[in-house]
Amino acid sequence: MQVYIETYGCAAAKSDSEIITGILTKAEHKIINNTNNKATICIDGADAIIITTCDVKLVTEQKITNRCVLIAKQHPSKKLILVGCMVDNRIKKLRKLLPNASFVSTHRINKISQAVLSNTPLTLLSGNQKPIIKTCLPRIRKDKTIGIVQISEGCRGACTFCSTRLAKGTIRSFPMDTILKDISNLVKDGCTKIYLTSQDTAAYGYDLESKSLLPELLEKISAIKGNFITRVGMMNPDNMISSLPDFIKAYKSDKIMKFLHLPVQSGSNSMLKIMNRRYTTKQFKKIISEFRKAYPNICLWTDIIIGYPGETEQQFQSTLKLLTDINPNYANVSRFARRENTEAAKLKQFNTIEMKRRTRICNKLVQQLRH
Repeated sequence: MQVYIETYGCAAAKSDSEIITGILTKAEHKIINNTNNKATICIDGADAIIITTCDVKLVTEQKITNRCVLIAKQHPSKKLILVGCMVDNRIKKLRKLLPNASFVSTHRINKISQAVLSNTPLTLLSGNQKPIIKTCLPRIRKDKTIGIVQISEGCRGACTFCSTRLAKGTIRSFPMDTILKDISNLVKDGCTKIYLTSQDTAAYGYDLESKSLLPELLEKISAIKGNFITRVGMMNPDNMISSLPDFIKAYKSDKIMKFLHLPVQSGSNSMLKIMNRRYTTKQFKKIISEFRKAYPNICLWTDIIIGYPGETEQQFQSTLKLLTDINPNYANVSRFARRENTEAAKLKQFNTIEMKRRTRICNKLVQQLRH
């Protein structure tokens, strides 16, 4: 069977698609690659269409939903299969819009062949089953030099605005030995870049011990033979602060990229408390200060949310000041958007015109700070 795969979202979603490709290829299905933006040609030649979805932002959800409805309308005879976070969070809505589609949870992508072969719409949700371990599964990489390795799934947090955690669940760390084996195999297969990813890489190990095991994992990765460098994915400050010296030490290796993706979301402590972010701006700045002291040229990324319900002008100004103080290499600025079933969805939503004004101001500052 010929299968076309389209992917939206983060590195973990891209990894899921690579695993799906590997599983289906091993089962002797033919994957039709989307090259040179010729998606329409690929879909025309496919028997089954798989969409790996993302639910982190409302605009992304709307884009994917519209795309799937269009595909279903234009290709009613083809199998349409949705995978990923939207399946876990929006199944009722998706079933109504796409009654003939199949749905596969992000936790059950190892069963993707069932959905491809089924002659009737199939729904495979996580239910009471344990999420699968996503290391050492078959995969076919989109970029032969990059190996995306998921080290865990889920998170420790309970941020009031986040819908991803509702899909991914609580933190489940994958066994360290399988991660190391996975990376070793990828390096032997020609990968020169390893991207560690999860919902929060700093949370790795908290379900096993009372601290992050990421520093230990990074040191063991650095001991793997071969010519490669490892990029550590997003880390939330609250899972780093208690083991900060261990994190900084683990970055010493030449095999660890001097890259720090540390989302702050707001420069106001009162707003961080409302968001249930579980750290302070002082702790956030301390992490950056200590890393820069050890690695002066480290590349810093952060994330900002503008227009969270109830955000005051003073809180917004605190965010601008924080950005100026930390001077990041890049900041992803997002307007708040209501996500169903989150705590923030219950709050009175922010004025749209004012939100756009603040976003323009923040984006302008980010552009001025970029270096």
